Order: sequence, then structure tokens, then C-alpha cells
Amino acid sequence: MSFSNTRPQIALPVGGFGPQDQVTVEEFKHILTTACDYALPSSKSKKYNRVQVLLTYWTEDDLHVKNEVERLRDTFERGYHYDCVTDQIPAGKHQSPNQWMTRKLLDLGDGTDSNELLIFYYGAHGRFR
Repeated sequence: MSFSNTRPQIALPVGGFGPQDQVTVEEFKHILTTACDYALPSSKSKKYNRVQVLLTYWTEDDLHVKNEVERLRDTFERGYHYDCVTDQIPAGKHQSPNQWMTRKLLDLGDGTDSNELLIFYYGAHGRFR
């Protein structure tokens, strides 16, 4: 799989995301609109043949993001006609969250090519160690 240099790039903070890296709703809207404009340009030639979205949140939803994830899924499906899957990350009693996430991401990317866009949304908090 090869990627063109013309696609938007996202810079991730060194050491992971923290409270200082939170974006406002308006900033998120701008980022999402930019990505969607690229994915579905107004011209007749599409940049992507297909867009798939995986939205996740923890089974133990202590941040209460389920409704937020459902609204975002609705936006992707109804507003942009993307293929969406929403799934809950297991708490780790019967399955490792890391193994679960790795399997989900590999399944999402399985059989895709450079003409497909994959969007991953993690509705939670985390820390990189």
C-alpha cells in the first residue's frame, strides 16, 4: 500500500495525548470537515472509493461517551454515507483490550487499498507509556 504526499497529515503529540491536547467542538468540526472534504470532494472524481469508520468506547463507559459516539456514527452514516461499525472495548476480564483493539484494527484494514479511507474513533481517554 502506498500513500500520496497530497493527503492530509495528522501530527501526534510526543508522549501521547493529555488534557492539554483536547480540541474544542469547533476545532474538531474543522478537522472532520477538512478530512471529509478531501474524502468526498465536490468534483465528480472521488478521492476514495470507500470510507469505513470504526467507532469505539469502553464497555465500562465511565466517561459516558456512548451517546456522543452514536451521534458521530449518525453523522458519518446519514451525512456522508460512510460504512460504520460501533463496538465496545472489553474491560479485560475475558479478553485483553490490546489484543481486541489490534484484531479490530487489522479487521478494519483487511483487504483495503490506497483508494479507501479508514477512520478510527476512540471515544475515551488514554495514556501512552
